[in-house]
Amino acid sequence: MRGFGSRLIKTFGNQPFRLLIVVLVAVPFLWQFVVAGILVPLSSLDVMRDFRVYYRAAQLVSIGKSSYDLFPTADFSQGITYIYSPALAFVLQPLASLPLGTAQMFWMSWSLCCLVVSVIATAKAAGARTVEHWFWVGIAFLSSFPVVLNLQLGQLNITLLALISVWLWAYVRGRRAGWLLVGVATAVKLYSAPLLLLPLVRRDFRALVLAGIGGLAVLLVGVQYLAQFVFDVLPRLNVVSEAANNTSILASIARLIHPQDIHATHDASWWDLKLIALLLALATIATCVFALRRLTNSADGRQLGGALMLTAGPLFGSIVWEQHLVMLLPGIVVAAPALWRRRDRLGIAALIVTTGWLALAYPLIAGILAVQFHYAVWVAILYADQGGVAALLVFLVVLRACFLLPVRERADSSGGRIPARPQAPKGDVYLA
Repeated sequence: MRGFGSRLIKTFGNQPFRLLIVVLVAVPFLWQFVVAGILVPLSSLDVMRDFRVYYRAAQLVSIGKSSYDLFPTADFSQGITYIYSPALAFVLQPLASLPLGTAQMFWMSWSLCCLVVSVIATAKAAGARTVEHWFWVGIAFLSSFPVVLNLQLGQLNITLLALISVWLWAYVRGRRAGWLLVGVATAVKLYSAPLLLLPLVRRDFRALVLAGIGGLAVLLVGVQYLAQFVFDVLPRLNVVSEAANNTSILASIARLIHPQDIHATHDASWWDLKLIALLLALATIATCVFALRRLTNSADGRQLGGALMLTAGPLFGSIVWEQHLVMLLPGIVVAAPALWRRRDRLGIAALIVTTGWLALAYPLIAGILAVQFHYAVWVAILYADQGGVAALLVFLVVLRACFLLPVRERADSSGGRIPARPQAPKGDVYLA
């Protein structure tokens, strides 16, 4: 067995063989990214549906109307609506004066630039030093089907991904200014709000102030429509859709409790889901707080702390579409080297499986359903629940690493075989 392991290591150390592996992995995913993520959306005016909502909202603002005129009067059954802060519609007014096809090209160019920023910032946060490490970080992003789906829909998530990735890089390096970006991202879309638990646990009130400044700056853009956003739009976002493309954990529970209608929407009579949502949020918060308190202020501790809160995001959401899972990528990429340094083979294997699942599962399952929808009930169930299960798996892997790190550090100080690392003082110590 030892001889086989030696031959395997020697084979992977062979440069031509490694080059062959790189080509076999990179070419199919790059082809999918270019064709499905760039060429298909630009080939038609009907593909980038989410961007059309932003585009229409910006047009309304440019003529003095409220961007929330697109919002339905009763529920979400009337189609995609504008549910973001007024700032986005105001910022996109220059694009609203262009033809839709030209505006889509500008938006696609902006999204690709944000994706490049996300890859660079995440690679630096993960401590990438070799070309091979940079390559695999890029492949993790470009091969992810949620990334391709966001580009197809013209979703804002790619822009938010860039903001969060830059914040993660700054946080790992001990720079406090990155919290401005968290405030901006949270004010635009509430998905980033769980990150604010980090400074609360660390009692870093300066970081909270910076996040508040960033969020306030966004909310003051289009302040005349802020009351409508707060009192009309936000209360209607607290729903639990049982639709099959809602992959949140809460939606999976809703489909078990109320299986009578797969397209139903949560209403006030479903008090059981409200209670479950509250208990799930409280349990996630308590678990994250307990794990964060065990982490030191070393670079490893900040890596795992940031990854933990990024991977906890889908657990708080009542509606998590497939494209929202793109926010898991920085957490996965940053947690991977931390697990590697701790020789956590189980955690590394789980992250590899989850990353591959995000890359292959959606197109594979969608293809099966397109061929034989009525005969693949189990595939339909898998399509509905696999995103939430993948998000939960990533969260548990990072959570395990957070609990494993302090235990091994204590073992080091008591004469363990693992090389000791210097202990950092409690609380965040930021560089000047």
